[in-house]
Amino acid sequence: MPEKDKNTQEGPDIRSNLIKVNMGGDTMFVDPDQYKPQLDHQRELKRMHRKPKNPKPQEWKTEDYSKHKIADYKPFNFVDGEGVRCSLYVSGCLFDCPGCYNLAAQNFNYGFPYTQELEDRIIKDLGQPYVQGLTLLGGEPFLNTWVCLRIINRIRKEFGHSKDIWSWSGYTWDELQKEFVFEERKEENTMMKENVFTGCTIVATGKLQHFTRDEINMKILELGAKPGSSVTKKTNYLICGEKAGSKLAKAQALGIQILSEEEFLNMVVGYEWL
Repeated sequence: MPEKDKNTQEGPDIRSNLIKVNMGGDTMFVDPDQYKPQLDHQRELKRMHRKPKNPKPQEWKTEDYSKHKIADYKPFNFVDGEGVRCSLYVSGCLFDCPGCYNLAAQNFNYGFPYTQELEDRIIKDLGQPYVQGLTLLGGEPFLNTWVCLRIINRIRKEFGHSKDIWSWSGYTWDELQKEFVFEERKEENTMMKENVFTGCTIVATGKLQHFTRDEINMKILELGAKPGSSVTKKTNYLICGEKAGSKLAKAQALGIQILSEEEFLNMVVGYEWL
């Protein structure tokens, strides 16, 4: 902290090599070589003000990322939920939230594999009468569902609902509901008759008149097809709305079949979802 100015000289101030600063009504002079911007602090502030990544439904899938690894296991703590709890920290997260307190656990390859030995230890610890339940965190539990479902199913088998289960997640409740809707409709697809789009990858771009982006992706799933987020050589159809941009140009270059929204609707007329 600079010292309070004690200069008593009369006449013009000749200390031109110093920076004049007013703090709380006191005038101070600071050596410019010692008054450098705190660049690291500024970068941290900038990082803190950005927002977490926001995936579309089914954009991130556990089978594409999870390595079935655990960042840490902490029994008998009381900071991750109500009561005394056991906490299982899974490895891997794509949200990249600002201010994340566990950056190392964002790496899907961090930590150690989930084992039967660890599972048995968790069950033993949960068996203590003073333990209220298990907390799943990390890492992103919903991108490590193989691990989480395995321990959850074991807990329900051993303890029924006498132990509660908490999860700290980057997903909102509404976002999780959309994920579940996609999965339910994918299951329904297996009972539908095949159509021209069955097994295809379809990308939608531009502003559509009849659908939001989530709605068109749900319709694509109902037809037994896969909604894509980008145009690649594996894309079979591109549905174009108004103001279609680079995806249209790329599809044209790759020779991918391009459909207007009306053409898409006409091709699926007669199917039950219409």
